[in-house]
Amino acid sequence: DELPANVTELFSKFSDYYLDKWDATKGLSSQYKYEQVKNIMGFIAYEMQSQYKSQISSKDLKDCLKKIGSTHSIDELKDVDAYIQQLKDRDTLLSYDSHNDVFHFAGGAFQEYFTSIYYDDSTQEELLGYAYNDWWQNVIVFYNGRSPKRTVFVKKLMRNPIPPDGKSLYNHMHLLSKCLQAAHMMPNDVKKAGILNIIDAFEYFYKTIFIPIENGQTIAYAWNTLDVILQFRKLFETLF
Repeated sequence: DELPANVTELFSKFSDYYLDKWDATKGLSSQYKYEQVKNIMGFIAYEMQSQYKSQISSKDLKDCLKKIGSTHSIDELKDVDAYIQQLKDRDTLLSYDSHNDVFHFAGGAFQEYFTSIYYDDSTQEELLGYAYNDWWQNVIVFYNGRSPKRTVFVKKLMRNPIPPDGKSLYNHMHLLSKCLQAAHMMPNDVKKAGILNIIDAFEYFYKTIFIPIENGQTIAYAWNTLDVILQFRKLFETLF
């Protein structure tokens, strides 16, 4: 009956539903099983995301699950073949395409959400390295939304060296803006620092983009002054 606080909470509620977290007939033991299944989904999503794929073959999935079972004590993976068959039968968040013998998440956003579950304090430096990669941006936003009070990642993102090109600056502004919204319980001083960081990046972005325009090096050379103002105003409104 109430609106989720951020996009991560929204996807978390969907996942709770599809993974039967609130099935009253299963008792308290289902909570333990639910956490295991959710983390398995995180490992699978990470395997796909790290290989820049939106699907995984049955063979690769089996190898992935065996690897997880060898390094983690997870009851669900004592019989990998049976678990894969269970995934095929259930066909909800992780769907099976029998024609191509591949699995895929029910939408790219669920793959990104479950990938964010894979990460924690010990591995977030790897995630920070993907800050200006389009493929990873939503994963980072989901990750920050999981702990909306924590400031660690956002502070590191603000200190992260930004490659001096327009694309990276653009990605930095959008990513930091989304992270500030996702981590909505951060202290006001961190939020303010984040906003000032975006403003600085916006000014630098404007100068970085405008010089090639003046030199006739981009298609925007044909823009008049009003076109430039309107385009950057649109970007500013999107960010703030």
